[in-house]
Amino acid sequence: MQENNQVPVENNVVSEQPKKKDHTVLIVVLVVVGAVFLYLGITIFSAAKNVSGLLDEAKLKTFVMETQTIAQESMTEWTNYSKGTPIVYSFNNGATCKNQIYTTLSPKINYYVRMDETGKIKQLIVNDDTYGYEYEGEDLNITSISKNDVHLLSEKNVTIPSCN
Repeated sequence: MQENNQVPVENNVVSEQPKKKDHTVLIVVLVVVGAVFLYLGITIFSAAKNVSGLLDEAKLKTFVMETQTIAQESMTEWTNYSKGTPIVYSFNNGATCKNQIYTTLSPKINYYVRMDETGKIKQLIVNDDTYGYEYEGEDLNITSISKNDVHLLSEKNVTIPSCN
């Protein structure tokens, strides 16, 4: 009886057939490695998206705090130097248009604050390279300024009145 890997040849001489290599293990290893790389890629993409969202949220919160600071500093400046008179504080693209408030805000922040003779903020407009905020009314409550009131400048242009 002949073994499976032997083939009869002429004159009853038996020769061995070449053995076939089994690549199943290699294929399984490659599939598993591919799946691991796919999983890592999806995980990294998801993490990057979450980090980007956190950075955007932090920038928005910073803009809200800077807007509140502008309002508060305007009230302080009015109390210290302009009590009893209406005044406008305005800074636009690096130029002081009217009176300037003195604060350590980002140089990208542009603002326009119009106050009446009683020190109430009647109009507040703030923008930077990304966000904008607008208020016009009788008396701004600074603590009511929230991220819900802020617009992306790409969606709604919030412009500071000209210096004239």
